[in-house]
Amino acid sequence: MAEKNSTDVIPELSNVEDLSADDLINAAYPDLKRMARRQLRKESGQAFQTTELVNEAVIRWLNGRQSAHSALAWMAIMAKVMRNVLVDEARSRHAQKRGNNPQKITININTEFADEASSAFEILDLESALVQLHALDARKAEVIECHYFGGMKVKEMATHFAVGEATIKRDLITARAWIGSQINP
Repeated sequence: MAEKNSTDVIPELSNVEDLSADDLINAAYPDLKRMARRQLRKESGQAFQTTELVNEAVIRWLNGRQSAHSALAWMAIMAKVMRNVLVDEARSRHAQKRGNNPQKITININTEFADEASSAFEILDLESALVQLHALDARKAEVIECHYFGGMKVKEMATHFAVGEATIKRDLITARAWIGSQINP
């Protein structure tokens, strides 16, 4: 069975600003679960079940209530929120086990544009590299977030960022290489 695009279940959400939070979450819940499932498959040493990750991300979004102008933009926001949940969990684990050989959480950001040999990173290292990349080139960092954490396809990201698909592919290749060089110098 082919994996659905991030907005397959919520095509009616062309104007997410007009929906209540409950309606938006209910309509997007299957997509959010797919996003979380895809993310958790890439992570070793995971602390969350799919539903737990979705629920925690929704709670955090509700507390911050960042608005979006489209379904793609909202899914990008939710991808970032899920990433923050996982990073916070990794930091918490690291702090609890500091000095006693802390368990490291490894993630794989292998994409169709990356070589598999150098695509596994610890989530805290990836977070640090993404923060640095965001300061240098925000779009490239956001493309990695949308693709890796949000599961967005190249075509969806091209629409979201209002650039061509070739630009998104170049951004993925460049950002992936830059992250690798920062983590494994």
